[in-house]
Amino acid sequence: KYLEDNAFSTVEIHQLRLAMEEVCGEDLNWFFNQWFLNSGHPILAFSYEYEDSTNTQWVYVEQLQNLETTPLYRLNMDVALYFEDSVFTYNIDVKDGAEAFSFTTESAPKNVVVDSEHVLLAEIIDEKPEAWWLDQLYAPLYIDQKLVLENLGGAALEKAINHNLKHEYWGVRELAVKAIERTDDSAQFETTLLDIAANDDRTVVRAAAIGVLANLEESVKHEELFEKATKERSYVIAGSGLDALAVVNKEKALVAARMFEKESKNELEEAVMRTYATLGDLQEFSFFEKGLQTASNYDLYITAAYFSEYLKNQDLNTAAKGAPMIIEASKNGPLWASYYFNIMVERLVEHHLSNTENKKEAQQKFDEVLN
Repeated sequence: KYLEDNAFSTVEIHQLRLAMEEVCGEDLNWFFNQWFLNSGHPILAFSYEYEDSTNTQWVYVEQLQNLETTPLYRLNMDVALYFEDSVFTYNIDVKDGAEAFSFTTESAPKNVVVDSEHVLLAEIIDEKPEAWWLDQLYAPLYIDQKLVLENLGGAALEKAINHNLKHEYWGVRELAVKAIERTDDSAQFETTLLDIAANDDRTVVRAAAIGVLANLEESVKHEELFEKATKERSYVIAGSGLDALAVVNKEKALVAARMFEKESKNELEEAVMRTYATLGDLQEFSFFEKGLQTASNYDLYITAAYFSEYLKNQDLNTAAKGAPMIIEASKNGPLWASYYFNIMVERLVEHHLSNTENKKEAQQKFDEVLN
């Protein structure tokens, strides 16, 4: 209806609201005010209490955002109560700054998941006990597992990782692999990581394992594995291998990057740019120059970002030569490119000014090429 009523015409957000109100028969001013016309987003805190005398599970929802700059939100969400052999889901409406919701049960739940479909655009502080987070390992959604791994630490995190490394969905396995770096002793997973790097049936999971192996204290002993990975047909594994090789043998990584330069794509191309940004010398300048001329949209942003990092590691003359190229490239990018590319150049200039003895000369050189 919205498209039909407003075809080939200029519209504002109110036309969308009116069309939706006509279809659903409800006043949606509150919805558009809080999500479209006001600033900020909700910050929510969830806490819990079980009342044995009445078999009641209490769920407390508090809105913590600054109400001087951000509205009090009206939010609809599901609350799932998990028991030994069943799950009960209830729908609640949050309208006030602090509210309490009660659910009558036969026994204390093993876990409670507020916003169980994970649809809220909000910062959430979930004050559930460790045992509940561990029980959430058996909840069905990817986001359930992501939250478990983000909210646990110590031995509980290690238990969650070991559980999710065997998950049937590769995305959860990838999360578990990356969470290893947050454990107190990542090295205890070394044998497991080597097995995953060699045998997992998804390339992104293997690549993640290689990345974690590269950050172990004695990662140099895996140099052969990393070098072998750079020769894989999968760009994501080859890219991860190149990043890992750069950690343990910078010279080999730079040689490998130069070999891959012309044929690299996707993750491998980004790994080449990362390698050049940190290890490259003057001969890599032309690589970035060509990239700025041929890339578009997000690829152009990535190229400019790595080029600016590369220029931070070059001498002042090279940086001054490259800075205006970033500004010029923004003219061929999306509307937002100019804003972000200018920030890149500002930070590049600040970096060189803070790392040179003659700040006046450096500033003058950048002023000459940028103004």
